[in-house]
Amino acid sequence: MTLDDAKTRLRDRSITATHIGALALCILIAAIDGFDLLTMALVAPDISKELALGPVALGSLFSWGLGGAFFGTLLLSPLADIYGRRFNIILSILILAAGMLIGGFSSSLAPLAFGRFITGAGFGAMLSSISTLVVEYAPAKARETALGCVVVGGPIGGFLGSLATIPISAHFGWRGVFFFGAIISLLAVPLALAALPESLEFLFRKRSHRLGAINRELARFGIPPIDRPVAPPAKAGVGSGLLAGRVRRAICVMGAVFCFFHIAFYFISNWATKIASELGLSTVAAINVSTALSLGSGVGAVCAGIPVRLWGRRRGVVVALVGFAVMLSAYGLVPPGPYSLFLCAFLIGLCMYASSVILYSIMLTGLPAEVRATATGLTLAIGRIGAVIGPYLGGVLLASGAGKPATCIILALPILVAIALIALFARDAEPA
Repeated sequence: MTLDDAKTRLRDRSITATHIGALALCILIAAIDGFDLLTMALVAPDISKELALGPVALGSLFSWGLGGAFFGTLLLSPLADIYGRRFNIILSILILAAGMLIGGFSSSLAPLAFGRFITGAGFGAMLSSISTLVVEYAPAKARETALGCVVVGGPIGGFLGSLATIPISAHFGWRGVFFFGAIISLLAVPLALAALPESLEFLFRKRSHRLGAINRELARFGIPPIDRPVAPPAKAGVGSGLLAGRVRRAICVMGAVFCFFHIAFYFISNWATKIASELGLSTVAAINVSTALSLGSGVGAVCAGIPVRLWGRRRGVVVALVGFAVMLSAYGLVPPGPYSLFLCAFLIGLCMYASSVILYSIMLTGLPAEVRATATGLTLAIGRIGAVIGPYLGGVLLASGAGKPATCIILALPILVAIALIALFARDAEPA
């Protein structure tokens, strides 16, 4: 069998038990990743009390984590195009565990901020690597479904983590939550070493000494081995691939879209629990609001294909983004009761993650495989600028006395800018 024959059979085959097993492992890793990133939001009220942190200082802690994500997506993502998607995912898990351990041992603002930066770096590197692996590993007709399932791993981790946070923090304090995140991250490393596959798209681009690795992966699917040496790829390099005009345009425009989208996304992800607490809800009720946000996020990620099937990617993402903007504005306006905030948070999560999955689909399918991880990292690095701005700006607005209604409305406005920018790129990326 030739290399081209193997590529065709992989692309056209139906989803198998091998695909499902690999996808389940990726979802588990994404869930751990999501819990580690959201830990700060879950225990923010307790940390704020113990360390006497005001809104601006607390907002800076959120932003340190997201600044680390910027670093991870920008500088660590290219390793996935050099050493492999599997290598970078395992490295990212180890970085996440280190950041959580630093946070657990912290007793002041500075080391806690450093720990959040390290955790964010692991998250940023993980995000581009695991999404690239899933898109390349899944059959062509199941790629968007597989991507949505992995994206939902983050909300699943946040949802289960919010449930686990209540008893853990009650018995061990907020530091116990950080140590719990570190432990489950470390437990995922041997599992990933044993069972996480490598992307065949990556292996196909390597020199002939990768033939054995390619055939081992093909055997997972019952595909006969390649019986002739694999020719080395052209010496183009990652850098030259990034210089292609279409790739440059995709990175710049989609990076700007993610930047404005992330301002709102990370504001509400980090401040939902704290805002609910300041509206008079108990710590448990405020965490339950965060649980509703995660639950809605999971539903939104799984159902993201519905608006795509109804209206296409471009119109589908616009519908989801409009819903996100409306519900985020409503979060500051609804009566401050647990049920109203719970429902509003659920709908925010639904629209927010449906938007996110469709945006990822537009981005990943519009990038060539040889630079996909690096270009994804660069795109998301631009987007991380908004992820840093959103939580910090939220803290500044709340501290200035702007009020929760005005703060939520102001931070919903960047979503409208993202909608306007979508037309510049999504029209070209939409399948014919």
